[in-house]
Amino acid sequence: MTNDSAWPRIGTAAAVLLLLVAGTPAERIAAGEAATAPPPETPYVVVIGTAQDGGIPHAACDGPYCRAARRSPERGRLIASLAIVLPNAQEVHLIDVTPDIRPQLDRLRSARRPPTDGVDRSPLDGVFLTHAHIG
Repeated sequence: MTNDSAWPRIGTAAAVLLLLVAGTPAERIAAGEAATAPPPETPYVVVIGTAQDGGIPHAACDGPYCRAARRSPERGRLIASLAIVLPNAQEVHLIDVTPDIRPQLDRLRSARRPPTDGVDRSPLDGVFLTHAHIG
């Protein structure tokens, strides 16, 4: 018996992402909006990085985009990563962990209920790794 389904060709992380994002009424919130908008009740995706594996500015880069990002830090971009937020379960899952993990977790503060008097020792509920982000 042959199986012509596309599922065997899709990785586990991609399948989970497809089911969570496409299979639910997910609301997509840009990282800048997530800090000010109240979290929705349905699952949603937060884009917490959009650059290639080295970010912008890239190490040892002297191109125009890197120079512009060094002159104006707001033009810099974090390494590509997504967060899947499941509000009802109070869970946050990342698609790829990058060297930019600290500022990326800061962008997710509104999606979590961290302790008010200390360090959040478990800021994530799961991580889906698709490849190494080492620049």
